[in-house]
Amino acid sequence: ASSYNRIPQAILRRIRTANVLRAIVDALLAQDPGAEILIIGDFNENPGDTAVESILRSSVDRELVSSGDRSLLWNSMGKFIGVENGGTYKHRGKDYILDQIIVSQGLLNNTNISMVEGSIRINDKPEYRQQDGIYAGYPYRFWEGDSLVGGYSDHLAVSMKIRIRD
Repeated sequence: ASSYNRIPQAILRRIRTANVLRAIVDALLAQDPGAEILIIGDFNENPGDTAVESILRSSVDRELVSSGDRSLLWNSMGKFIGVENGGTYKHRGKDYILDQIIVSQGLLNNTNISMVEGSIRINDKPEYRQQDGIYAGYPYRFWEGDSLVGGYSDHLAVSMKIRIRD
């Protein structure tokens, strides 16, 4: 039996999706090694997990990405790892960084299109978190089961600023 038979289906789906995304990144970089690529969203994995780190070839080490192989991508969420309330999602009291911003070297070089230094954020304000009850500190979700609670999302949003030069 294949070792893939022991991997949960959700993880296999994330690996397949990461392979598709990586193929798109590789095609863009083959056309233009300096392509400005921005990948942002809910990966359902932390920055160091298999699909995000190994398959997408992303690293939280900016220096490694900046000076390394042009196919490496920088995962900008590294600065939130281990930070109290530094996750975008919370499950059973533990923070997870499931929502990520990953960029190519082309966005790190301050030429045509670049990210603004220090602009990576997890948009976290008190009104975006539940303030009381058993879910105090969790992102303030819109739905809880079948009940409308009126919040925003079970994830905190991430953002970054982009500079476009003429």
